[in-house]
Amino acid sequence: MGSIDETAFRDWLDAYKRAYEGRDAEAAARLFTPDATYRWGPFGDLLHGPDEIRERWASAVGDADETGFTFGYEILAVTPELGIARWLASADAPVERRRVLYDGIFAVALRDGLCREFREWWNAEELPLREDTVYLFDVDNTLLDNDAVAADLRRHLTEEFGEERQQRYWDEFERIRSELGYADYLGALQRFRIAYPLDSHLLAVSDWLMDYPFADRLYPGALELVADVRAKARAVILSDGDVVFQPRKIRRSGLWDAFGGDVLIYIHKERELDDVERRYPAERYVLVDDKLSILAAVKKAWGERVTTVFPRQGHYAHDPELVARHPAADVTVERIGDLRELDLVTA
Repeated sequence: MGSIDETAFRDWLDAYKRAYEGRDAEAAARLFTPDATYRWGPFGDLLHGPDEIRERWASAVGDADETGFTFGYEILAVTPELGIARWLASADAPVERRRVLYDGIFAVALRDGLCREFREWWNAEELPLREDTVYLFDVDNTLLDNDAVAADLRRHLTEEFGEERQQRYWDEFERIRSELGYADYLGALQRFRIAYPLDSHLLAVSDWLMDYPFADRLYPGALELVADVRAKARAVILSDGDVVFQPRKIRRSGLWDAFGGDVLIYIHKERELDDVERRYPAERYVLVDDKLSILAAVKKAWGERVTTVFPRQGHYAHDPELVARHPAADVTVERIGDLRELDLVTA
């Protein structure tokens, strides 16, 4: 049967570590006796002999898109018949921008320094791969002219309901914004309906909002800027708003696809920076937003880890009282498209 001591077990684990980190299936196979058995996970295949072990290993560690293999262990117990160790491993997939972490237990029986029986139990977790820099973009009046959308809605409401009733809609809109802290166009429409329950035009207004051609309101150069950034780094939408209309706007504008689905929408995004970091970990960030209040709040939280960029677009950016309340951003441009000339990726 053969016996095992801690020194022999550690030597075997060190050799296993070298094989794993070197992605060397041949070296792994040499660690097993000709009659060895290898149970691949608690419910996996039972492999027999070095040839089957080599083939399975080559399949597991041979993915050319995976890099950065690491392996560590902690010996938990050693008896004359068995060595038990906890192992921790990881592998990076840069193309898919993810890291896989493994945490498991080995039970190993040795004979003359080689493994004759191997069993393992493990679990895995996928995490976003930590980036050097992540670029965060607001939507309304940053990439998309939301003031123009609001002006179109104002004209449409006036045509459908008249000046007095359209103003009632905006009164409800501002009331909800003060209550919730974000713009809720559909919520305001629902309250508007309560005030005028028999007006059949309301159904058409709902369709008008949901089917609005938001792609026509993207600022010149916005999509090109996003493409430039995504060619070199991770770009993410960081927006706030309701859970229906804001995602609809982002999808219909084409921004959802332009960002490859990397979209975050919060109630108060400046309060959710821990969640942003958890989902998109990075050494540093670049935040592009038309509101100096947001830029200032994030700068206060992240300090030198964030570069703040202020495109002077929309009514918030041109309100002198609002601008005077907050410190200047690190970078200021007149139009979002101007950032292409500044090489934002190295800002």
